[in-house]
Amino acid sequence: MHRYVLVLLFIGILISRCNREHKIDPEVQVYAEDEKLTVFKSDIKADTVYLIKDQFFGDIEDYYFSVMGDFTVDDSGRVYIADGAWGSRSLHVFSPDGSYVTQIAGEGKGPGEFLSLYQMQYRDGKLLYNDGEQFRLNLYDTETLELEEIIATDPEKWSMIDDIQGFNVRSVYLISRNRFLVGFELPVFQAKSKKREEKFYYTDRSFELDSNQVYKHQADVFVSSNIKRKGSKHNYVVIKNFPFFERSLLVLTSDGHVFTARTGEFLINEHDAKGNYLRSFYYPTPKVPVSRENAMAISNDLTEDIARDVELPEHWPVLNKLYVDDEDRLWVSTFTEGDYYKWYVLERSGKLIARFNWPGKRNRDSNSLKNKTIIKDGYFYKREEDPDTGQKMVVRYKIEFVSR
Repeated sequence: MHRYVLVLLFIGILISRCNREHKIDPEVQVYAEDEKLTVFKSDIKADTVYLIKDQFFGDIEDYYFSVMGDFTVDDSGRVYIADGAWGSRSLHVFSPDGSYVTQIAGEGKGPGEFLSLYQMQYRDGKLLYNDGEQFRLNLYDTETLELEEIIATDPEKWSMIDDIQGFNVRSVYLISRNRFLVGFELPVFQAKSKKREEKFYYTDRSFELDSNQVYKHQADVFVSSNIKRKGSKHNYVVIKNFPFFERSLLVLTSDGHVFTARTGEFLINEHDAKGNYLRSFYYPTPKVPVSRENAMAISNDLTEDIARDVELPEHWPVLNKLYVDDEDRLWVSTFTEGDYYKWYVLERSGKLIARFNWPGKRNRDSNSLKNKTIIKDGYFYKREEDPDTGQKMVVRYKIEFVSR
């Protein structure tokens, strides 16, 4: 966090100095090698991206998703989609042509069953998802579509480590079949301060820590309120995270490098696999003001008191989401004043490849599965909803880069 503040201060100094610089790359506003920071111009000419609707994955004649949940895609183009509804929780496989293959997991507490499913991901022939309710990960072999291993994530495994004592697993990244990068954070109700941290360690296949802390960032901020529902004698604690709160983003490249950002600025940092800071790049980006109406528009009967009283930031975050594709290009979506996101496609160095606009609503929870995107093998996968029927589906778009 201290580096983030210092880098922003340094950016201001560099930009003020850039008027005296002459021999610089025309695409770069300022480059200071000793500070490992590149500041790019905001008006760089770039290609654009056309997304051409190619295939749908979802409801079929023999199966209808009650609550479409998480999804991922393997190297063959097969799509894995979860149904998260109580009583019908299950995991289904679709072939690249959209046809149904099979169900590989269902609801329950036995092998190949789950009670919660999130952070589903694929890497090197392995499919992983987190069943946080049962403190375990389920790992599948995508060649056989069979459950390979159940990995316990019991907090007792790290109960003797002072730095994460009492912490739960917040995020899991599959590095290889024998290694994970794991983020631990203190549960919201146990934290004494709103400023919680997510702390990252490597673990082995059995989820035993095999490294010191390699990275940490600020966890999501929640605000709370005590309410009393009609007809009840008891107070309830309601917590709320607003999409205009600043968040932390993290993605991994194929060589294990970690790219991170705080969403308040278009400032992205690269760390090596051991967590060592390598470099940063920055794009000056317009900011959208936050209003009380924004807060009220994303509240309901339970959270309207929170929305009415919450301290508002001056602006919306700049960044919405950060992804990396199978060619290690970075795909960054940013907030705008309209009902769309502005996307940037970047080289790892931060150099701009393309820019394009895509529909999206900034009032939506940024961590919602409605925001999830997977980019691989020349395709852009997105979970969408038919505006007429309400039917949810995963849509595959073919990516075309077009010169401008």
